[in-house]
Amino acid sequence: MSVSVEQLLYQGLIATPAFTSLLGIDAGGNFAFYDKQLPQQNFNAGTQVYPAGVYQRITSPRLFYMGPGSNQATMGRARFQLTFWSNAPNGTVLLDQIDRAVKSFFQTFDAIYPPGSPPTFIQAGFTSYDSRTEIEPQTQPTLQKLVINVIFWFSDR
Repeated sequence: MSVSVEQLLYQGLIATPAFTSLLGIDAGGNFAFYDKQLPQQNFNAGTQVYPAGVYQRITSPRLFYMGPGSNQATMGRARFQLTFWSNAPNGTVLLDQIDRAVKSFFQTFDAIYPPGSPPTFIQAGFTSYDSRTEIEPQTQPTLQKLVINVIFWFSDR
């Protein structure tokens, strides 16, 4: 059974203690890291959990074919955006720690040969990584925001 790039990224980050130790825990006992958006039930019930983050695939063009048995492109570059928010008084410091933990994770992340497959080479963790801090507009109290854009090689095989 193949695993999506989103699943590889999520499972890898959630298995990284340096990353999860910095996140909040939601009402369901899960780390506050979600696919595409923060769950609305957390806010509707008045239970705002921070630091929290989301991940989203922006694009994933397949660029070439690698390996036997296919005539379709199976190798490509995935671009993801990860966004994190914090309402802590030291939110900028906390977001910087999250940024460092995510960057460290991506330095060894392998989306070509996921765990359990026999690698023939280990890919470079990412081809591009940039991050910036911002303030989420019109929020009280002020929410600090971290936006990470990362591009890495992946395979559909």
